[in-house]
Amino acid sequence: MRSTLVFVLVAVSYYLTGIFGLGIDPVGGFATLVWPPAGIAVAAALLCGPWICPAIVVGAFFVNLTSGALPLAALGIGIGNAAEAWVAVFLLRHLASDFRVDLLRVRDVLQFAVLAAGVSTAVSATVGTSVLVATGTLSGTAFGATWMAWWLGDMLGVLIVGAFLVAWARVLQPTFLEKFSQWLEMILIAGITAVLAMHVFQIQQIGFLLSPPNLYLILPSLFWAAFRFGLKGATAGVLITSTIAIYGTARHVGPFWDGSVSSSLMHLQSYLVAIGLTTSLLSAAIAEKLAALALIDRRKNEFLALLAHELRNPLAPIASGVGVLRNPNLNAAVKERTLAVIEKQLGNAQRLIDDLLEVSRASHGKIALHKSRVNISALIGHVGDNLRPTFASKQQTLTLNLPQQELWAEVDETRCEQIVTNLLQNAGKYTAEHGRITLDLTAAAGEVTIDVSDNGVGMDAEMVARAFDLFSQSDKSLARSKGGLGIGLTMVKKLAELHGGHVTVKSRPGVGSTFTVVLPVGAAAEATAPVPASSPPVALTRSMDILIVEDNIDAAEMYERLMRQWGHNVTVVHDGREALAALEIHRPDLVFLDIGLPDIDGYEIAKRIRQDPRWAMLTLVAMTGYGQEEDRQKADAAGFNNHLLKPTMPSELKKFVQGIAARASR
Repeated sequence: MRSTLVFVLVAVSYYLTGIFGLGIDPVGGFATLVWPPAGIAVAAALLCGPWICPAIVVGAFFVNLTSGALPLAALGIGIGNAAEAWVAVFLLRHLASDFRVDLLRVRDVLQFAVLAAGVSTAVSATVGTSVLVATGTLSGTAFGATWMAWWLGDMLGVLIVGAFLVAWARVLQPTFLEKFSQWLEMILIAGITAVLAMHVFQIQQIGFLLSPPNLYLILPSLFWAAFRFGLKGATAGVLITSTIAIYGTARHVGPFWDGSVSSSLMHLQSYLVAIGLTTSLLSAAIAEKLAALALIDRRKNEFLALLAHELRNPLAPIASGVGVLRNPNLNAAVKERTLAVIEKQLGNAQRLIDDLLEVSRASHGKIALHKSRVNISALIGHVGDNLRPTFASKQQTLTLNLPQQELWAEVDETRCEQIVTNLLQNAGKYTAEHGRITLDLTAAAGEVTIDVSDNGVGMDAEMVARAFDLFSQSDKSLARSKGGLGIGLTMVKKLAELHGGHVTVKSRPGVGSTFTVVLPVGAAAEATAPVPASSPPVALTRSMDILIVEDNIDAAEMYERLMRQWGHNVTVVHDGREALAALEIHRPDLVFLDIGLPDIDGYEIAKRIRQDPRWAMLTLVAMTGYGQEEDRQKADAAGFNNHLLKPTMPSELKKFVQGIAARASR
């Protein structure tokens, strides 16, 4: 039933608009520069499919039959008009690049204009004019003028009427014009556009507007419609303008009237095509930007949800551990185990934050490589040994296929180790128990190739295409059993590129994945294995006077307790002015200084301290949550000796303080 109604609606609409078009100065009796049916035909074929083409044949047949064409000629013209619509659909679906019917991208508008309005309309013009000549309705000498009028009329119809129908086909969607105020605004824009068009094309002069009328006067309302309502607003505004412009020109008025209807319409057509294409492209460009912003916003929300999930994972055992430690009857073994869990989970949370900072630095090209001649074989063997317990816990098999001879390359050892670690950890994460992970190391043509393969879950083509995108993960389940932020492979790609190499991936769902990293060997040099330096643990030789400047009262209290446990004298203040006063009173050996203080920031305090020669030997340590490379550079410039990133694990902090104390006792 619905298909029948659509069929009838298309045929009748084609017939009525065809009668209107042929009533405006037809060339050869059957071609006109104003042909809205072409837009109806192409839009119907795009929206409904090729099955609607017979309705186009019916509508075109009766238009031409009632206009004096022979039945055979009318049928031939109808077939040509239907072929025009079919060819438009074929070209857009098979020749165009990823064409979308909604015309919400610039390339879709351009492809529609070129293939549907420009190319397919030549089919109707050629078939129709040839049929008229073949049936004796049109003389051969009039073929060229008739063909040109036919083609231009169809092109204008497709570009203006067709785009309008495609844009408004989904007008009843609930997301369009949800508010009454939006309807009022659209009606207001339509009214203003109509008034301006009547003034510009001299149908009804408006006294307070420019005289003589300026063709550019209509553009602000068309741009307003495009900005506020996208393609729907743009095509509606152009359709209103076109209707009024054609009406005025047909009445022998307006800026394009030159004494001949055909000549005037041809000049008008250029203007209408220009404003139609411009406003459609403008609306598509706006739609693309809005879609990009929406995608960014959606990814931001997904990332924030992911980050919250990953941060809650370590916070949950920490919170539980605090509850366990409140038990006054807790035995020593349980207490030590609970503290170990808390310390481990704090480390996990800190690594998440460090990973975020690291990938940000890599994305902005702020990671500096420190290259040296590195034995890649030994490096991979070391990484494998470190990760074997992790694989063993899942009963996975790790196989390292390393060449018998040592392979050396000029790389940043730490970053190269990070590449291998991330690839192996990723393979283990997405491989089931009893699975296999294999690393193959080869060298050829001045390059080192590292292949990491697994027989895990694998990835589909879509996931392969974005495997190295930031925060991209194949595990989208609520359980998030794989964990992580989707940063590891991004870092692999960035670090490989910084070395002048590259990384690729091959994968199939259910079969597994193979990641391949290729790194240049670099300049040849004599390779000697470094002898690791041994440094005995530093013994604490004396207590120090330590000043802690921290506006977070809880954090300051915990730092104070820790350092008093380690045998130091500790003074705590909570803002910059107190810090400068305490410096004069207590004359500390070591100052831990927060950066984000409520009155004077830590950088300014450090500068003031360094300006006083009495404090030239004072050790200043920035203990802060600001961990970007530029933050470290600012700390160095302000006069800090060290930069510690919060949260600092107690064991690391203790080792750091011991080192300062040892140097102070010499």
